[in-house]
Amino acid sequence: MAESSDVLDEFVQAAQSVIGEVVTVQQSATTQYNEEATRDTIRHYAWGTTDLNPLWVNEEYARRSRFGTIVAAPTFPYSVVLPTLPVYNIPFKKKIDFTVVFGGTTWDFHRPIFCGDRLHATGRLTKAEIKASKTVGRMVSLTPETLYFNQRNELVARGVSKQLRFLPQQSDARKTSELQGRKKDEATPKEISPEALAEQAKRRGSSPPGPIRLQPPPGGVIPIFLCS
Repeated sequence: MAESSDVLDEFVQAAQSVIGEVVTVQQSATTQYNEEATRDTIRHYAWGTTDLNPLWVNEEYARRSRFGTIVAAPTFPYSVVLPTLPVYNIPFKKKIDFTVVFGGTTWDFHRPIFCGDRLHATGRLTKAEIKASKTVGRMVSLTPETLYFNQRNELVARGVSKQLRFLPQQSDARKTSELQGRKKDEATPKEISPEALAEQAKRRGSSPPGPIRLQPPPGGVIPIFLCS
């Protein structure tokens, strides 16, 4: 375990050495996916997320809106480059089989993404530290910040993510065994498929805002969300 701890400490030191350095797609180990918010890429992203807001997919509806054209869903930057972009710039050369867990993203949306906008991203690592977990013990917590700009270099969105890394052998075998050995009558609540959710959802378009409440199956749990 001492060797594992040494590897984690070395990785954190390498990460801390590049905190604040600006990274672009060309400098990273990744490539940019969508570069332009076209009718097709906006629509395909909407289909992929099952968010069929008419502002994203209905040209006639969008033309009558205050935007005057189709706009992309606010989280469309996910399809430009992942908001974990800066972590690929960490100068750590050892080949370590880390288990990587994505801890989610906090978004700030600054401007609409209009149909025809061309997007690019830059990012920087803002924090790298060792954290303690009851399940896996010591692990690395990384906080990358990614900024998304349009062709006029106007900031359209900012994403701050969390990425956790630990070594596979650190996992708690006892707890894993307990989870795998759960009795069937202790199974998790019933799930509802994305298709069923999409069928039950009602798009309100220009109607006054309000929550859309979906009726769960007996014993099931489903989220309540808002349409924009």
